[in-house]
Parts: sequence; C-alpha cells; structure tokens
Amino acid sequence: GPDHEAAGKALLRDRRNLEAAYAAARDAAPVVAARIAACLLPFYWIDGPVWGADLLGDVAAHARAVGGSAGARLLAEWGVFEALRHGNEVAGPILEEAAAAAEATGDVRALDRARYFLVFVVVARDGVDTARALAVALSEAAHPENRWMGPNALGLLEARAGDLPAAGRAFEDAIVAADRAGNARVVALARGNLAQILARQGRNAEARPLAEESARALEPQSAAMNPLLELFVLNLLSGDPEAALGSLRRAEAVQRAVARPGYDAMLVVSHALLRWAVGDRAGARDGFVRAMALPHVSRAALAQSRAFAAILEGGPGLPEALVSARADGCDPDLLAVLDAWAAGEGLPPHTPIRTAGAQLARFLLAGGSLPWRVDAEGRWFERPGGRVDLSRRGAMRRILAALVSARRERPGVGLTVDELVAAGWPGEKVHPEAAAGRVYTAIRELRGLGLEPVLQRRAEGYLLDPAVELAVR
Repeated sequence: GPDHEAAGKALLRDRRNLEAAYAAARDAAPVVAARIAACLLPFYWIDGPVWGADLLGDVAAHARAVGGSAGARLLAEWGVFEALRHGNEVAGPILEEAAAAAEATGDVRALDRARYFLVFVVVARDGVDTARALAVALSEAAHPENRWMGPNALGLLEARAGDLPAAGRAFEDAIVAADRAGNARVVALARGNLAQILARQGRNAEARPLAEESARALEPQSAAMNPLLELFVLNLLSGDPEAALGSLRRAEAVQRAVARPGYDAMLVVSHALLRWAVGDRAGARDGFVRAMALPHVSRAALAQSRAFAAILEGGPGLPEALVSARADGCDPDLLAVLDAWAAGEGLPPHTPIRTAGAQLARFLLAGGSLPWRVDAEGRWFERPGGRVDLSRRGAMRRILAALVSARRERPGVGLTVDELVAAGWPGEKVHPEAAAGRVYTAIRELRGLGLEPVLQRRAEGYLLDPAVELAVR
C-alpha cells in the first residue's frame, strides 16, 4: 500500500525491540524466549535474511521447554529455517520431531507445515518417489487452509523430475486451493512457479502474464525477485527491451527494500544480458566482469558471468569457465547451449531447451539481437534505458532522420559531415569549421543519449550500424 515504507520502518523497530527482549530472556527464561522467538521468525521470513536468526540460539531447546502445541509449531518453523540455512541433514531431525509433536498434540496446522517441508528433506534423502507419496498424503490429509501444500509440493517435485506437464497441473491445483483458502501470497508464489514451468515448455506468451501477476502481488517483498527476473528474460525473448528494462527497474526497487546479499550480482548480470541483447557487446562484457567482482555473488551467477565474459572476450577462457560452471551446478540447459557453442556446433534438433535463461543464451550466442526502434522522422528512438524524445531537438531530430533514411537506402555507407550539416541545418550558411563543430556536438549528444552502440563512424562518414536490427516506425 501507499504507506508500506512507514510500516516497514515501524516493523523494523518492532523487530529490534523483540531481538533485545529475546537477548535478555534467552538464558533466564527459556519459555519466554521461545515465545519471543516465535514472534521473531516471521520477521526473518518476510524481511530476511534467514541467517539473521543466528542470534536466536538453540530454538529447538526453547520449543521443547514450551511443549504442547506452541512448542510443536515453533519446532516446525525452526526446522524450516534450518533447512534454508544449513540444509536437509540438519533440518530433517527437527522437522520429524516437530511432526511427531504436532501429531501428539493434535495441532493439524503445525503437522501440515512440518510435513510440507519434510517432503524436500525426503526427496534429497530417499528420492522423488518417496517424496511424491508424502506429498500426495499431504494433499489428502491437510487442514482446509493448507490444501495447497500437497499440490504445490507435487509441482516442485515433478519439475525436479522433469515432468513439466504434471508440474504445471499440480501448480494449477495449488493456485485453486490457495485461492479458496484466501492465501494470496501462496497464489502469487504458485503463479510464479507455473510461469517458470510454461517458459520451460516454450510457452512464453502464456508465462509472461502469470509472471507479471506473481510479481505485482509480491512486490516489494524479496519473493518478487524470481518472477521479476523471469519476466525480464521473457520480455527480452519477446523482443521488448523496454519492458525488460522495466522489469529490472522493479527488481532493483525490491533490492533497495530488502537489501539481500547476492541480488546485486543477479541484477548486474541481467543488465549485462540486456546490453548484449541490444548489440552492446562491450558493455555486456564489462557488466559480466563487474558481477564477478561483487561480494556475495552466487556460484551459479559467477559461473554464468565467467562463461559469458570469456565468450565476449573471444573465447580463450571458455574451457576453464565451463569446468567451473559444471562444478557450480549451472543450469544444465544453459550448459548444453554453452557446450554446443564452444564446440562450434549447433544444438541437435532433439535437445530440449527448457529454461528461459538458456533460451536467451542460445539466441544471443547465435548472433541474435533485439531490434532498436526508431521513428522514421527522427522524433524518438528506443534504447535499453527506454524511449528518448527528440521531437523538440530540431537539428538532432533531422540528423537522426537522415541517418535512418541512409540506413534504409544505402546500408553500410556513411553520411559525410557536409551531408549532415545540410540535413541538420537546412538552408543555413555556416562557416565550414563551425558547421563541422555543430555536427560533432550533435553526434556526441546522440551517442550520450543512448545511440553509442549503433552510431558508428567510418572513413566516409557517420552511419547506423547495419549489423544491428533496426525497426523503423
């Protein structure tokens, strides 16, 4: 809402007060500390980071001290945190204890939550089939408010197993169940998951509106980052760099609100991909190099940046980059695209490219670039930063119109300074040196406004790069 910034500041004060109260009660009053911890955990969920819960000490011991239904719920929540922070080996025993405690006390909600996250412990420990059986059981036995848990878990499991149609059907069921329960957040998250599944099936036109709905419902929470970055790639693949940039701007606003480590690198990588998509290979390379130097860059983002930077630098460092990408768990579809490019071969026709990021990489590595849009009369052009209006910049507008006309009539041939003087200041008598100065100034300003990647100078004069796709309106 309009007051979310003020509310966020108030919540931050509440969080700090609770943290101070917890520190005072942790050793002296474990039961009180447990109840404060139960109040604090949602703050770490919503506002992050989850590792901020480190200050809470042994919450499992606090939960046991409380006992009963409240203790079971706190154990379940703590098990979830441990899964996110330390992995399934640490979280599994806590979640199993929470499920047993919840069942013993008859707390169905706590039992559902523990079993939901146990699905992901089980899939890592025992495999997809065992986890699938647990998810199906959860679908049948959950509290009415939690009926979304089973199909949502099934969707994640089927996506992991590669059965995308089954995953899509499960997420659709999760959306319906969460909507019936009035859980708008889960509806938004499931829509984002469904958008990713549709994109992996090449159904980008269907994925885009779902990703948009998911992002709008979740902004400015950190959970909006994934659908926004998915939307960014889908917009690029749809040939709409302006919409793609809009998605990035929204993602940057989320990062300003949540300040999560690692997101900065993801955003820099995305900007680099955008530069590459519009033909600015040098700017893209610099972006990937900058992302590699940022703190908290994820292993996947680091591997991707290293590979793309090597490609844009001519490829000598690519073999080493591919070795790192494999070791760091890079997207298998993206690896297939990179391997094919490194081998100088196209992908075999049967090779599935299921992730939107890999589709974009294939497009870029094939030499593709998104069209620049420009008005035939030079009144505007569109660049990665959006539309630039030249309607009131008479000389610059006329010079751009002349460059566009020359690009259409004699691509690859530049306009001389005299020709640009005639176009920019028709009928004026200007000293040759002054006229040349005007042209140089106009060219410099046009480049500064965003035409730098496409406005070139060759021996005969200035031109719009014929290698870059140009959509004239």
